[in-house]
Amino acid sequence: MTGADTVDEANKGSPPGIVLLSDGLVARSRSALTVDGPTVVSFSGGRTSAYLLRRLLDWYGGRLPADCHVVFANTGKENEATLRFVRDCCVNWKVPIVWVEYLPDGDGWRQVTFETASRNGEPFEAVEDQLMWARDHLYNCGLLSGDLRAEVEDFKFTIMEVKE
Repeated sequence: MTGADTVDEANKGSPPGIVLLSDGLVARSRSALTVDGPTVVSFSGGRTSAYLLRRLLDWYGGRLPADCHVVFANTGKENEATLRFVRDCCVNWKVPIVWVEYLPDGDGWRQVTFETASRNGEPFEAVEDQLMWARDHLYNCGLLSGDLRAEVEDFKFTIMEVKE
């Protein structure tokens, strides 16, 4: 028997997450799908994030843990089919998906729905305007020599921060 065969043989009938090693020791394993504590799942409305969400739902028997929240950050530039797909995943999979958009004032974000979501790029333009102002200001002060491309690409995560 090889080492792998020994581990496989020793694990027959073991509870999930427990690995019995051939030398009699017990080790714990953990799935990448395990949610420990408060979690935000960023749902882009694309195929790969839908696949991840479906896998999570299947892993947890069709219902996510209470402290696991799915968030879709609308830029206002998504294709209408993407917005329908996000709505349909929510309805057909019976999973709450929180729709948010960036706001330049106040809390920095607002919650929207399929019906009220921006469709003309307003959230994206608002964050782009602020980032360009910040870039110019930091550049003029000598604190920045490059561009803010990464910040523009990652702006969705700004509005998904967990507020205390």
